[in-house]
Amino acid sequence: MTAKTSLGPFDDVGPTKGFRHGARARLARKPGRRYDRPVKEHLDLQGASGATYRFRLIGDPDELPATSGNFAYVRWRGPTPQVACCGAVNSLTSANRLWDEAVRVHGAQGLYIRLNVARALREEEHADLVEKLRPPMAAHSEA
Repeated sequence: MTAKTSLGPFDDVGPTKGFRHGARARLARKPGRRYDRPVKEHLDLQGASGATYRFRLIGDPDELPATSGNFAYVRWRGPTPQVACCGAVNSLTSANRLWDEAVRVHGAQGLYIRLNVARALREEEHADLVEKLRPPMAAHSEA
């Protein structure tokens, strides 16, 4: 028997819980399709330093801008966001690379971005968020 790894607030998500996560991942990724559940348009995430960073929802994960910035995969539990993964990337088009996994494994419901061209600032904000939020998926940085 394999020992179960605790994911904290994400423990209730998995292939046998809730509805078909694979179907949701495919729906969320089809061009021109909206998310399968209502999600908030903007998201404020607080870092370990106490700074607050505003992110905006991307309507279709396949239509990300080619500019650099930060991203977060989020699921909502009532008014509370739970971050499954966050990253700092040179091109936000790569932010959807792990989207299907985030939906399937962690129940992600929205992909949020923050445009941030300055590499040093992007990395600083990313480190601040990871320190506070400790997302269950590996944090990604290409900056």
